[in-house]
Amino acid sequence: MMLGEIGRLILSSIIIGIIVNIKLLLIIDLWGLILGLARENVIFLIFPPLGALIAGLLIWNDKFKGLKGWGPGLDLTLEEIKRGEKPPKPFQALLLKLFAQIIGIGLGNSGGLVGPSGRIGYLLAHGLFKEHAETFSLIALSAGIGAALRAPIGGGLFIFELYYGRFLSRLRKNIRKLIYMEIASTIGAFISFINFNEFNLLKLENTALDMETLLSLPIIGLTGGVSSYLFVKYYEKVSNLSNKIGKNLKPFLPSLTSLIIVLLVFIFPSLLRFPNILGHGFDNLIVLKDIEPSNAGELLSLSFILILGGLGKIISNGSYVGAGGSGGMIGPSLVTGGLMGGGIFFILHSLGFVSLEDKAFFIAFTATSTLAGAVGSPLSCAILSYEIFSIKSFYLAIIPTLMADLITKSYLKK
Repeated sequence: MMLGEIGRLILSSIIIGIIVNIKLLLIIDLWGLILGLARENVIFLIFPPLGALIAGLLIWNDKFKGLKGWGPGLDLTLEEIKRGEKPPKPFQALLLKLFAQIIGIGLGNSGGLVGPSGRIGYLLAHGLFKEHAETFSLIALSAGIGAALRAPIGGGLFIFELYYGRFLSRLRKNIRKLIYMEIASTIGAFISFINFNEFNLLKLENTALDMETLLSLPIIGLTGGVSSYLFVKYYEKVSNLSNKIGKNLKPFLPSLTSLIIVLLVFIFPSLLRFPNILGHGFDNLIVLKDIEPSNAGELLSLSFILILGGLGKIISNGSYVGAGGSGGMIGPSLVTGGLMGGGIFFILHSLGFVSLEDKAFFIAFTATSTLAGAVGSPLSCAILSYEIFSIKSFYLAIIPTLMADLITKSYLKK
């Protein structure tokens, strides 16, 4: 690459970081408003299906045919890059994706913010630069992921690992691309750092490295593998069913699945105290770090709630995104894994197998293991254990992330 193209890399990464941060702020603030209203009166839960309907009518409109603004955008994007495709109207598609995210997820539907951020970066790069399509596409994706996760190292490595699969065998020939991707990811993350004042999303307390920690790693890997398998399998089932629906009904399908989830909350308003089945859900993991049950009854009750919450996230996110709603699966898989890991941890703690001090790494490693199994990126997900959760012994996460990846791949093939 020439110096001018490096300048383009930096410029596009800065613009992508700013756009992603504006989107995140709008969605978080809007969802906070809707959640506050719904806690006062559940009638305000009409907003999630309304948002899904508006986004669906725009996304599935014939005028936007081929823009691919729906579903988990990261998978679509990587496939397009490998095939050498170029979005026909990148700026129009970018605005579509941005608006669908803000309306659909901001008004309370369960969907991720991370993958679509990469999609937005990819569309922007194609709109600005026509040369070096593959390289700039990967750079733009890295900037979007780095900004959304505040992961300067993991963002670029995450995209590289997803795109090339066999990491070590492809590293030597593509080391320059990885360097550029890491630069882009760092710039995106730095902009988020300025905006949110810290890199780590959750900042769970670190735990001491001991034999108890090491012995817990296989259990974490198994929990992450099962969680990611359920997460992906449910999404695939819903997606396959939605593909059989006629195109005239497709705009209404996300709002229908949203309405079903909302009806459950109408019936059980107490779910709003643990709102992982709506919105982006990261707040649920933040709360977990401060929970310390005082007796065995509270431990088992909390374990049940957390596991039920993880299953709820699987159903709500898979229903909305699988039905064609505009939302990602990276953040929701982390939330699912964290909740399931928390539930299993408290069961083990009640039986005396783990101490309360191990809670943070158990939650963090299960979250990143679930993500690794869902998308197939064990190495970068191990690094994300530090960048998202600030767990210093993140290198140990490679054991459960590899386990989860192996479990998910083995059973999904069947």
